[in-house]
Amino acid sequence: HGTRSTNWNSADAGSNPTQTIAVPVTNSSTGTINVSSGTLQLNAFPTNAGTINLANNATLSTNGADLASSGIIGGNGTIDLGTGILTSSGTLRPGASPGTLNITGDLILTGTSVTEVQIQAPGTTAGTDYDVINVTGQITGAPADVNDWGTLNVTHLGGFNPPADRNFTILNYASDSPLLEKRIGGKGPIVSDLEWDVKAYLTMGGDMHDTAIACWG
Repeated sequence: HGTRSTNWNSADAGSNPTQTIAVPVTNSSTGTINVSSGTLQLNAFPTNAGTINLANNATLSTNGADLASSGIIGGNGTIDLGTGILTSSGTLRPGASPGTLNITGDLILTGTSVTEVQIQAPGTTAGTDYDVINVTGQITGAPADVNDWGTLNVTHLGGFNPPADRNFTILNYASDSPLLEKRIGGKGPIVSDLEWDVKAYLTMGGDMHDTAIACWG
């Protein structure tokens, strides 16, 4: 009693836009939470080891609590933590070839985290031609190394080969955390706010194909 696992689906959101579950919810490594519409509010959901799928405009709310995820969070919806923190040691998979994942709150990407994005022709519109993650708060690495954001995996769909001067902004966030040392690639000297903002536009053009970028920051 009091612990529920695997699948939750807000398919009846037309008549009840917000479903609230007050008892503790466990999503194990084999579990899946599907939020197909409306808002699913989980009042006691501190960890996620399974998969969370968010449909377009759907929201999973933690009611302001922190969430530690070692599983997969993906889709075109919103993870709403209020003023809480999402700590991802697992995988963030925005969109659905491609799309937009929204996070209300702060985001911590640990050294084991993986962020997967896809880009396709013509590569001009965020959320349509390439994946984007919008974070209302701050993004940092884990306290052990705030400049280590894990691994970024980039997939070029349909053989898309963007020109060398094409830039893709895949993270929108507020980068004013006092813990964040602004070093390009996590190395070298601390740079100015202006240089940080300019170089934070991740360039994924030219000869860069399907790849993984470690320690991206």
